[in-house]
Amino acid sequence: MEFNYVRLRLTVATDHPHGLIKRWYGCAPAFSTAVRNRACLSGNTVCAACRVSATCAYHTIFGQDLTPDPVALKRFQKPPLPFVFTFPAAGHAERKQRCDLVLVGSAINHLRLFVDAFGDMLAHFGDEADDAPHRLVCIESLDYDGAAHQLSDGGQLAHAGDVAVLDAAELLRSRARPPGRFGIALVTPVRLVGDGKVLRDFDVSRFLRTLLRRVSAMAYYYCGWEMDLDFRRCAVGAGEVVALSHQFRFVAAHEQFATSGVAGSGVFSGCPEELWPFLLMGELLHVGKGASFGMGCYSVVGMEYPEK
Repeated sequence: MEFNYVRLRLTVATDHPHGLIKRWYGCAPAFSTAVRNRACLSGNTVCAACRVSATCAYHTIFGQDLTPDPVALKRFQKPPLPFVFTFPAAGHAERKQRCDLVLVGSAINHLRLFVDAFGDMLAHFGDEADDAPHRLVCIESLDYDGAAHQLSDGGQLAHAGDVAVLDAAELLRSRARPPGRFGIALVTPVRLVGDGKVLRDFDVSRFLRTLLRRVSAMAYYYCGWEMDLDFRRCAVGAGEVVALSHQFRFVAAHEQFATSGVAGSGVFSGCPEELWPFLLMGELLHVGKGASFGMGCYSVVGMEYPEK
């Protein structure tokens, strides 16, 4: 895959861990505002009407401009956002909370902006009694194995040039495809859409087809790479994956998550070879609505299951 990305780990010290946990999964408006305040060149409230939007980092990140190529537009449709947050799991209200941030392709050029805006967002969250209840204390770059390399001096980004730029192809070479069965465990609720509605049941075919669109669109819009794939054949193959057992359920929105979705886990068989890379990349990029802000996080588990 010609798919470059960066994995950052942002460690936040907090005096109000329970309050911060409640904030993470609804932080999209606050983070978008923080990036705009840092990057906007004109103060225009509508990017489409702004004369400098083509050179504005905020528009580059959040604009989601459609391609003018009608063939590519039919295949990829609207681009996803070029970044993904993974927040602490519900129930882990500790005084030091780790958030992972993946930047894809051209978004890597704005690494410092992402880090600065993240710090600004934390300050915006500081409406408790303390002046600075949440503080960014460490910034690290993660390699393929998840080993961390420090980029910060205290809470300030000091060694941005040392960030590890990773290649999806190298990641995939380290993950062997199981010969038969595989498992999917949803870490945060997944919100997939069918017929204009959020699905209340887990549909593995739609899950895989959504991953296919998400990863290939990121590659096209942010890495300048159009995958040489038979998308129709991949979609047919996704429909041939079989659920052997599952414990999926629909969960309503509550204080830990901003929205509802499907949670749980399942065991499957029959994943086509060409879909396996998308399944693995989805562990980093999440899937479904709200994926950029922590929702739709999952892991591929149980790489081999004994035959019954």
